[in-house]
Amino acid sequence: MISGELILLLTIISLPTLTRKGTEYLNARNNSASSNQARTPKIDGILILTALCNLYLAFFSSPPNIFRTLNAPINTPSFTLRVLLEKNKQPLSLYYLSLLDKLQSYESRLKYLAFGEHAFMQCTYCRDAIDYLYFIVPSNASYYILMSCIIGIVTITRSKAHWRTYGVISLAGFCFYEFYTFASTDIRDIQPSHPSLFSTIHFYRHLFFAILSILVIVITQEDIRTDSEILASIERQQRSISNQIRGSRLQRATAMRDPELRKTYVNYYKGKGDDYARVESDAEYVNMRERLLSELSLEREARAYVDSIISMKNESEIDGGSSSIGE
Repeated sequence: MISGELILLLTIISLPTLTRKGTEYLNARNNSASSNQARTPKIDGILILTALCNLYLAFFSSPPNIFRTLNAPINTPSFTLRVLLEKNKQPLSLYYLSLLDKLQSYESRLKYLAFGEHAFMQCTYCRDAIDYLYFIVPSNASYYILMSCIIGIVTITRSKAHWRTYGVISLAGFCFYEFYTFASTDIRDIQPSHPSLFSTIHFYRHLFFAILSILVIVITQEDIRTDSEILASIERQQRSISNQIRGSRLQRATAMRDPELRKTYVNYYKGKGDDYARVESDAEYVNMRERLLSELSLEREARAYVDSIISMKNESEIDGGSSSIGE
């Protein structure tokens, strides 16, 4: 049976590929759209969904805590906890019997409150607090990795690109603060009246994620480029095309110098020419091509474009002639 840890591990492993594919898709969408329009409804939808999920996790989906569930202090005797559990769960499962057995000592209960029920029950090699800390690092860090990927995806657009730096820095800072809190807290200093350290950090982590998502939605920049930026972008594209053409010519010249490569080159394009000739001679292809061209009206649009250029030229000549006559 596939466990949640395996699914989480596979998700983390596939995140770079998914992020790259998402970036390529969003770049293609942005390039096809007008560069002077701010179109971010889908991006805002992702952020709204992220904020709602994190608010739900913060306020309505706290980590399991037997003491909070039973409304009992952490120094409650084990037999009292068993009685309270039996009132809520009939009969007790092996999981809860094992949990009660591990919660015999007060130090174990402090570890339970500090590092959560999952680490307390699943970590078989953990003895000291540092062992539990090492155990929870991958699962807690995965939340920040996932949120960083979301921030990276939603800041593809120009209107939210400024949030990429701020988002990554804030996530890294909060992640460092979280693990510093776990590492620097002495579990012996935890007071029975205080809430669980693990639950408290869980609450503030997801509340921070929700606030960050809302800020990215609200604070945007105009997605409008100036004329100089547009010209610079065109210049970069033209330079890239020119470099590709030069590289292609250099590659062809290099191939032509070698007899074997020249023979392969000629045979390849000769075969391409034969294939293209066979395709052009196919009646179905000819009919489909003529139908598509008629539907696209390329010839009519091209003729109208040329006529408009000619008319503009004639008008400029007439204006120039009339001005010279007036002089």
